[in-house]
Amino acid sequence: MWKELDHEEEFKIYLSKKLNNNLVHDCVSKCRMINEKLENLQDSYNKDKGKMLISCLPHTNHGEAIIISDNSISTAVLCYFDFLKQKG
Repeated sequence: MWKELDHEEEFKIYLSKKLNNNLVHDCVSKCRMINEKLENLQDSYNKDKGKMLISCLPHTNHGEAIIISDNSISTAVLCYFDFLKQKG
């Protein structure tokens, strides 16, 4: 089990407005894994808005728009970065 993300409960609420419970859990789990195994997501976002980390991940979407139905790791991380951006 991975440790919690920074602002995890707020992130779950943010996701629950767009996704069903299974997808919320999947997205949070993928973000937790990256957060622990590669780099702290909050730190990555603070450093360069996550650009370096995203460039290291396999992904299908480089644009600003996030495809919510895509369950890839990079999309989960992009969702977290979008949450942090909106959080301010």
